Amino acid sequence: MNYKNLLLTRMGEALFPYQDRRGFEKFLHGAGKGIRNGMMSTVESVSKKQLKLKQLGLVPEGKLEDIAKASISLASEGFFEAVAEGRITALRDTRIDRFVAINGKPHAELGNGQVVPADIVVCGTGHQQVVPFFSEELQGRLQDEKGSFELYRHILPHDVPNLTFGGYNSSFFSPLSAEVGAFWIASLLNGTLNLPPIKQRRRIVRDRLAWMESRTKGHHARGTFVVPFSMHNVDDVLDELDLNVGKGTRFKQWLAPVNPSSYRHTLSKLKKKVGA
Repeated sequence: MNYKNLLLTRMGEALFPYQDRRGFEKFLHGAGKGIRNGMMSTVESVSKKQLKLKQLGLVPEGKLEDIAKASISLASEGFFEAVAEGRITALRDTRIDRFVAINGKPHAELGNGQVVPADIVVCGTGHQQVVPFFSEELQGRLQDEKGSFELYRHILPHDVPNLTFGGYNSSFFSPLSAEVGAFWIASLLNGTLNLPPIKQRRRIVRDRLAWMESRTKGHHARGTFVVPFSMHNVDDVLDELDLNVGKGTRFKQWLAPVNPSSYRHTLSKLKKKVGA
């Protein structure tokens, strides 16, 4: 089973508790929680079996829903096969403490006491969501006291006129998320977007950041991490534009992977709406 059939559907997304739950999602995390828990267990079981994680000793700590709260890691194609064949040795739950020379050759001393040869070290330390091209004063107007970006719909700052962020959120559907964000920005610039009052926008962003902080234990990329709720983010933006796809399309997306081509007519609808 392909990964996209497990999580790149609205059903897969609905297995994780969203900030505001309605309809079937509300049922899954309420009266139907047993069904939801069973489905989550199935996803975990399928993933472990397909990738042979138990045999390879690579089952992550915690449950899938805990891992997806703060990170999504994708292995390179053929990684698990290479581990199984011995072409890659995976040393987990440890770290490099220092580099040493043994018989004139470079080695890495690990936290578990093991010493391994290391001709090349690639530091996969992730990335930081920063905007160093802005002045410190401007950055302060973009962020709250914790350094998280205060952006309405992950796009619009409260106190910086003529500035928007397109595609700055971390999404499973980054091109689609960025494109619908661009539609939102276009409508804003055209003057056809009816924004809530600034006081309401501040409350929405504040509540959103508090929820993200709680569910990810602070690992929300300074307020830009929307995974695994990528389609919820797309819905929020398009609903505000009144340009979302129909109920029939959204129903299909519950069971089948989301196809970005379903949104191919959105631009023409926006042009018609704004009179372009």
